[in-house]
Amino acid sequence: MSTVMPSPALTSPVFTGRRTFRFALSDYAHAAAESLGTGWNADDLFLGASGLVFTTDGTWSFRLYVDHDNDLTVTDRYDGSEAIVPTFELGTAPMDFIELAEWGKAIADVIRHHVVANLHRRG
Repeated sequence: MSTVMPSPALTSPVFTGRRTFRFALSDYAHAAAESLGTGWNADDLFLGASGLVFTTDGTWSFRLYVDHDNDLTVTDRYDGSEAIVPTFELGTAPMDFIELAEWGKAIADVIRHHVVANLHRRG
């Protein structure tokens, strides 16, 4: 029986300074949906690398992903809009569930503001 050893590249000191993130982006989506409350839900997109926050009646849907500047970005999936500001710098990413809930509240606030500002476009 042979033993599989990790690649030397994976144990190299080159990777010791790399920032690790405790939560997948889909976790942020679930935290936001929980903060938004009744009528909102979340789903994981590909391997949890992005998340979806949506209304259960299908009126609103938002995608959370990391943009080219490595910021957590929220977009309205139905109107094809650019990123909703503000974006969130991942350098301050949550490291525990309390911080994740705080991020969820902040993301929910951005979504609420967008929904209120755009109610006239959707019924």
